[in-house]
Amino acid sequence: MFEYELAEEALQDAHETVKIIRAHWAQMPPKLRTGIKFEEPEIDLREP
Repeated sequence: MFEYELAEEALQDAHETVKIIRAHWAQMPPKLRTGIKFEEPEIDLREP
């Protein structure tokens, strides 16, 4: 059960990290985004 709890916590941390990155990216002026490639994660980290 302990490993399951750690996995759930890690998944929640990943959700929060993706939210922060998306919010930061959205606030960046287009000029600063030039040459920076933001790729969505391969796995689906959207909230259930």
